Amino acid sequence: MDRETKPPSVDTKDSNSLESYTDLELVKKFKKGNENGFDVLVKRYQTRIYTLAYRMVHNQEDAWELSQEAFVRAYKSLRKFKEKSSFYTWIYRICFNQCLTFLNKSKKDKNVSSLDTMTEDRLIFETVTQKAEKNEPDMIKKQQQISMAISNALGQLPVRQKLIFIMRQYDQLDNDEIAKMLHLSTGGVKSNYHHAIKKLQLLLKDWKA
Repeated sequence: MDRETKPPSVDTKDSNSLESYTDLELVKKFKKGNENGFDVLVKRYQTRIYTLAYRMVHNQEDAWELSQEAFVRAYKSLRKFKEKSSFYTWIYRICFNQCLTFLNKSKKDKNVSSLDTMTEDRLIFETVTQKAEKNEPDMIKKQQQISMAISNALGQLPVRQKLIFIMRQYDQLDNDEIAKMLHLSTGGVKSNYHHAIKKLQLLLKDWKA
């Protein structure tokens, strides 16, 4: 397929020189005709966007297709991007909305409920990969135990508190961005996040690695 139907594959040779550029600088380069700027953005965020899709739909193939389609849509619309938010927030919102549409169309209870589920694999990925490069088996095992404990605690939170905690802590969205996506007030997001933190602290207070 051509670039009209699919994001460009990352050309390592041409894009390496752009790796140090900020997202906004890459967007501006793309708008001026340097499509390698988009290649770098894809490389920078493809894993995080795929993880978002997988967390929502719980199916590897569907998550891959949804994440790729998000980048296709981003590619087609990037020249209209007004840069009022970060590129990551923008592509996150595109994928998030696509996943909601997919879940609504599928009408499968297990998929719908997965929107509000934080999987153990996701938490383990977040904590362990940061330590894996050190090649310390004991440290990795400890991080896995921590991840499992957090995952179990998250499973005991009310749905809204859990989702907001995930979006803040793991997807790195701010309160205003979450409020727009979940159709809540910023104050409501802050309150839910605060209660989530308090409950997690209580649930984990006696935990030991």
